[in-house]
Amino acid sequence: MAIAVTNPVVVQKIQASKYLRPLAFLFACLILFARRPDAFLHARFYAEDGAVFYGMAYNYGWWRVLLTSYKGYIHLFPRLVASLALLFPLTVAPLVQNLLAIAAEVLPVILLLSPITAKWGSLRFRTVLSMLYLAVPNCGEILCSITESQWILALCALLILLGNAPELRFGRLVTAVFVAVCALTGPFSIFLCPVAAWMFWCQRTRWRGTLFFLILTGALIQFACYFMHAGDRAHGPLGFQFGTLLRLIGSQIFAGALIGGSALAEHTSAIYVAIAGGIFLIFIIANSSREMRIFAIFSAVILTSSLASPAINTLPGKTELQSMASAPEIHYWFFPCLAVTWLLAESIRSKSKVLPRIGIALLPLLAFGIVFDFRQPALKVPQFPAEARAFEIAAPGTKVSISLAPEGWNTVLIKR
Repeated sequence: MAIAVTNPVVVQKIQASKYLRPLAFLFACLILFARRPDAFLHARFYAEDGAVFYGMAYNYGWWRVLLTSYKGYIHLFPRLVASLALLFPLTVAPLVQNLLAIAAEVLPVILLLSPITAKWGSLRFRTVLSMLYLAVPNCGEILCSITESQWILALCALLILLGNAPELRFGRLVTAVFVAVCALTGPFSIFLCPVAAWMFWCQRTRWRGTLFFLILTGALIQFACYFMHAGDRAHGPLGFQFGTLLRLIGSQIFAGALIGGSALAEHTSAIYVAIAGGIFLIFIIANSSREMRIFAIFSAVILTSSLASPAINTLPGKTELQSMASAPEIHYWFFPCLAVTWLLAESIRSKSKVLPRIGIALLPLLAFGIVFDFRQPALKVPQFPAEARAFEIAAPGTKVSISLAPEGWNTVLIKR
């Protein structure tokens, strides 16, 4: 039996919620456009986007490489995107990949503004989290790249695991398929598995069981793939030193999340920033919601794993940790920097008398960091249009080298 809603206030709220997420999607796309306009206007392949995913899909056939591992893991989402890009001329293929990567980057905003994440707090608070996510400093590498979309998909999967079940059966089906893709994109399903198991233990429902099964299956596949292809990940000397670790955390995580990529790694002051920031975050986590605590712990585990086994080009004469300490904007800082900004927002609404004052005092630094680190430099590959046109008119069997960003990257395509 249908129930007519006649209260004008209720009707207005229903209409507002109906248009909220579409408007949020457009607004988020505008924010990303403002941060990386070249990704829309002058799209270029970035590193693995072209060299690994598009290049392999074109040369070997997308169906043959769909589940092929790269650096020890399956990356289903970027390979699916590269396969779709094959339907378009090479001149626009980078734009297709960028647009799909941007669509993936907007998904956390849509989830945060949906009933799925209602447990995180009020709609106003979740809107603040969305804005911080879109503008988080020191994470420029993840913008508009299908290779780095694995980090975004991991965040989406975590929000889904911690959130409410979709109300409609179709919504659950779409969400389950999406979680399956997330589980087969990068190693994150291994770290999401305890979260899925815990939520299933707390809520013995079919939906929780489905999510746990999908994440567990993905984790087992990625775990087995890692051990079969562990040699794909080359490592230099890690060079673990407690002082170096503290300087890295102080400069790239705490200072980096507030004022953007910083140069504190070589200074002793970064150690004090790490200690003070760590104490502050511990107090916030102790007074935060269950969802925020799990997110903070998950981010810390991801950071620990990243530092223990990084895939990074070491600088001459430096160890891996020293090289990472000097590398702002890289994808390894995404989860910890996002956790710092979200916990800062959490501190402001805390019932403690001290935490909100400290959080408000730090807001000017965060505002400076967002403005300072907002606009990302364009990818400069001026020869790409000419190379793409030459490829289009090349005879079948011709090998054409396509330049990529950053400088020194390229892929060879064999014209079909």
